[in-house]
This record gives sequence, structure tokens and C-alpha cells, in this order.
Amino acid sequence: MTNKKTILIIFAGPAKHKWHPSYDYYMSFYNNILSPLMPIFNIYISIGCEDEYVHDWQVEMIEKLPPEIKGVIHVLEPVNYDESCAFTPDRCTHPHRLLCIRNHSKLYYTFHKALAYMNHHNIDFDFVFKMRFDLFYNPSEIFDPEWLSNIPDRTILVPSTEFHMPDRWKERVNSIWPTWPILICDQMLVGIKEVMTIYFNIYRYNGPVGDKSYGIESVLANYFVNNNISCLTFDLQMSQPGGPGFTIGNGGWLPKRENILR
Repeated sequence: MTNKKTILIIFAGPAKHKWHPSYDYYMSFYNNILSPLMPIFNIYISIGCEDEYVHDWQVEMIEKLPPEIKGVIHVLEPVNYDESCAFTPDRCTHPHRLLCIRNHSKLYYTFHKALAYMNHHNIDFDFVFKMRFDLFYNPSEIFDPEWLSNIPDRTILVPSTEFHMPDRWKERVNSIWPTWPILICDQMLVGIKEVMTIYFNIYRYNGPVGDKSYGIESVLANYFVNNNISCLTFDLQMSQPGGPGFTIGNGGWLPKRENILR
């Protein structure tokens, strides 16, 4: 155990956001993410949510975890939309700035509560996964632990597909839809501790956050570019069965291919 590297997995918000009752979200998370990583890494899971959602997380996640994985729930205060941050109206004119405040404030406070917990228990960690709990993963794909051995400096890893689009977003050519560095998939992000700390700290960023109209994914891409962070993609397809519109899983998974970072 002591020779293993450590992964910290972050969830923030309600447990059952956009859930579909026909899917087992925990088992998809376990089979596609936890199971391939557990033999190689120590894993800690930190969840941040308001008090009313603690019970759902306890039942749907914490009580189901294998004993070798430690899960902790941190209670968050309700979102303060007037708090000074990167997305106040004097600094951010993006039409989705309130969504940015909601999402990134929860992630920021969850991560820093997790940092305090890990420091208090003298636990260091090497990698951080930012995840959602309303995703169902392609049963024929897993998160390959080898990807963590091949991360270049100042690089973040994200999925090559988005659950609401039918293509591989970073490989678009002559498309009406943007690609990197205008946009980045933010449905799952993985990186070393130092790079992921920069990601979570976007909430307190003092630099330009951008005013592009492609959604909060463009704000995040602009932030990474300003911080000299690049991205690579991995093939782990996911769908959001409880969400509106197109999902990869319902439209047919894209064909499998060579298992490398791109």
C-alpha cells in the first residue's frame, strides 16, 4: 500500500442530478473507473454537497464502496452568487456566468475541503479526477491506468467524446463546432495534483476569463491557455441517460481504436 501512488476523486453537487432510474450509475463508475485503478493505486473519494444531499451520497456511493477505498462527504454552504470570484459581472460577460459560479464554486470548496482533510491525515496524493455521478460509461471501455504514466508536463486529460455530441471533439475538421483551444470537454478531467489545483482554482482566478459564446467549456479552455496548460484526450465514452438531447450511448458508441492519448 505505501508504495502505491494515490488518486483523489472529486464529486460536487447533488448525487442524483439528471439520473435515469433504469441505470446503475455506481456500478458503471465502479466497473469502468475504480476496478482498473484499484490494484495499482490508493484511492480516496471526496464529495462536496449541501446538507440536503448528504443522504443520497451516503446511500448511492459511500455505503457501496469497497473497504480499501475511503470516501468522505464534505457539507457545503449554499452557493453565494454575490461572492467575489472570477465570474462576477464586472469581470465575466459570458451568458452562462451564473452557471460557472454554481459549478465552479462547488468544485473549488470541495477540493479545498479535501485538501484540508488529506493534510490533516497526512495523506499525500499524486493525481486528481474531477468527475460527475450522472454518467454511464461504455461497458467495453475502461480508464486505462497507463494513461496516468504518460501525462506530459502541464497537461490535463479529458475524454475524446462529449455525452451530448456524436463525434470526437478534439479531432474535428471543417466542423461548425469548435475544438481545442477554443473549447475543452469538462465532463471529466484528470491530471497531476499541481495541474488540477490550477483547474479548481479558476473560481478565484484574477486574470481574464473570456466572453466566448460556446458555453462554459470555452471559458475553461481560455483559462487553461492563459495558464500554459494543454490537453490530451482518452477514449472512454460516456452518456447521460437522464439528460436532454443526444447521448452517445443512445446514439451508438463510436468504434473502438488504439488505446492511446491523443
